[in-house]
Amino acid sequence: GCVKHIAATTGMVVVCTIHQPSTELFASFSRAMILGKNGKVAYCGPTASLPGFLSDVEHPLPEGSNLAEFALDLVDCDPAEEESTLRHVTAQWPSHRRPAHRTKEGFSP
Repeated sequence: GCVKHIAATTGMVVVCTIHQPSTELFASFSRAMILGKNGKVAYCGPTASLPGFLSDVEHPLPEGSNLAEFALDLVDCDPAEEESTLRHVTAQWPSHRRPAHRTKEGFSP
């Protein structure tokens, strides 16, 4: 859309906070950051790579599911619970992330 076009043509970075975006809107983001209730990063990277990350941490996206809603549901739990999904996913993130490299277009994974 319009915001993506403006960002691309001006070189501006757009940061927004959206809770449970539609599948179409979420797919329009080049990158996503998902935070758990504990404030820890559960995922940060290319939006298109999120399904692969979820599969790698043993929570594959069910067919026909809204990716954003599914990911948020995974981390929307009590961080105090010893066996919580949130603890599992946030514990896996550091081993999956790669250093970001600054480019003319922004950060790349």
